[in-house]
Amino acid sequence: MSELNTNLGFALLKPNRPILAGDYGTWTLEYICGREKLVPGSVLKISLPRIWSNFQINNPIKEGYTTIYATKNIKLDLQVGYSKMAAAFQYLFIRVVEGCLSEGETIQIVYGNKQYGSVGSQAQKIVEDYFVKDESWWGMPTTYFHVSIDYKGNGEFVSLKDNHLWNPAIIPGKTWKIILTGPSVLAIGETADYVLYGIDHFGNKVDLEPDDILNFSKETILLCNLS
Repeated sequence: MSELNTNLGFALLKPNRPILAGDYGTWTLEYICGREKLVPGSVLKISLPRIWSNFQINNPIKEGYTTIYATKNIKLDLQVGYSKMAAAFQYLFIRVVEGCLSEGETIQIVYGNKQYGSVGSQAQKIVEDYFVKDESWWGMPTTYFHVSIDYKGNGEFVSLKDNHLWNPAIIPGKTWKIILTGPSVLAIGETADYVLYGIDHFGNKVDLEPDDILNFSKETILLCNLS
């Protein structure tokens, strides 16, 4: 990681660990203000791909409910929007209406807040190795909690880039099915190679454990005896 830019502030993601594909949970994104204050008119923009649960700020018992907390008494306005690109990223815009955020003070975005009865937010169902943190995301993976700031309120957003302090990944869930692929018909004495692998509920490939293979072998022997 390059040296942090102390003017911009930085952002933390909690929990900062691998996420199971399609899992429901709560993620807290915390922005810590740098030397550049957030004043009335300043906008904090959080980006999230649409293959996660949508941001929603109106119904506390529904999926994706998102709340905002600040370390001091400032008035914030929240809006949800979408990009016009094919990837259709979600945006959460947090505008400072009254007061200001100074160096070291924070804003917390709680995505999938379960406190009021929501099931949380669902992570994407596709396995990917890392989170994108740079605003120039075109052609990159979809896992994306990006933070950028319009300090002057003039529509010019500055990306935090390496000031995002996280690097989790989307990993497969538990084995749901074991798949055996290969020829279905062989001549007498003919041999063939078969491939054995597992998938989770969303079709992501899962590394098989020894117990999985043992259980599969028992079922295969049973099927062979019945045929």
